[in-house]
Parts: sequence; C-alpha cells; structure tokens
Amino acid sequence: MSIFTPDNEPYLSRQSVFQFDNMILVAMEQNQKIAPWTHGRDLTPLQRAGTELIPHGFSIALSIRELVRQGYLIGAEILLRPLIERAAVISYLSETPSALPLWGNGWPHKSRPSLHKMLAAMHGTIGTVQENEDLARQVTQHFNSLVHADPQGARYQSIKTGNGLRGYSASKSLSDTEKCDDICFQAAMYLIILTARAFEIFAEALGPKH
Repeated sequence: MSIFTPDNEPYLSRQSVFQFDNMILVAMEQNQKIAPWTHGRDLTPLQRAGTELIPHGFSIALSIRELVRQGYLIGAEILLRPLIERAAVISYLSETPSALPLWGNGWPHKSRPSLHKMLAAMHGTIGTVQENEDLARQVTQHFNSLVHADPQGARYQSIKTGNGLRGYSASKSLSDTEKCDDICFQAAMYLIILTARAFEIFAEALGPKH
C-alpha cells in the first residue's frame, strides 16, 4: 500500500487542501509564540483552558491533514467532531466566563451545556437564536451519527470509487474530491476559530505587531 508524501499526495491540487495548509501554517506560527509565553506564568482561568483546548485542536487538525494526505477520508471526517468540540468549548468559555468554574472543576458531564448549545452561541451573529440553534443541532446530529455508526452516518460515509460509483471501503479513497473538499474546508474553518480565540486570549504573548 502506497505511503504518500507532500510531493505526490492524491488531493494536492485541491484549493480546499491549499487553504487548509495555509491555516495550519498560521496556527503553528501562532502556537510557537504562545506556548513558551505560558510557561511559569500565573494564567487566568480562561488562559488555562486555552492552553489545553487550543493546542489539542491544532493537533487534531494536523491529524486530519495527514489522513487526507494518505486518502483515509473516513477517519479524517470523524476527527472533525473533536475538532469542532474544542472550537465550540473555548468559544463558549470565552463568551460565558461564568462557565469557567465548571470547567476548572472537571467540566462535569451533566452540568456542561450540550455541544449544540455551545455551537449556537459560537455562531450567535449569523441569524436569530432559533436559527442558530437549529443549525447547531443539525451539525451536532450529523457528526454524532458519524462517530456512533448510525445508519445515516454510515450511508453518508460512502466513498466514490474509481469507476464513479459509490460504496464502502476499508482502505484509502483517492478520487473522492467532493468529500476531500468538504473535510478540508470544514477543518480550516474551525482552525480559523481556534486561532482567532487564541489571538483574543493570548494577545500579550503575540506582541504589539499583532
């Protein structure tokens, strides 16, 4: 089985991959400045949450990128769920400081807001409250179905085969450009959210030029 490199990966020419790569470069440059700044400092509760959630989100994004490079689109798409959750949680904590004590106490499952509630708050400027909640619920249900192997999620994760038909694969998918684009555009979008939150939370670490 082929191991692809940045020079010969199957989706290298896609605009979605190019945009995702550019956001990864931005995120990594930002992280190199923030990480050493946090060492030995008396961080705020929000900064402490950020030191865990944001780097983990960056790491998941890198994992998604490598899976796309190797053609493992099913795994890459499933990893969008934890990437989305980290972007939603740090955004919710930024916008709702009263939730920080719960986070600091372990973020107990029954006391934390649902993912779709946090997503709705994150997208609060898009439309009405109800519209945001409906959209956030759809996003949450979609990715939950992928993770939990619901029939709907399994059907959605069919791939395009070499002869143009769709089916299910236990290996690489090297010609499904539509799914590649969807994964990379979404991953880049949530990576933008994470880098934006990092900029807000750790502005002092990034210096006056930023």
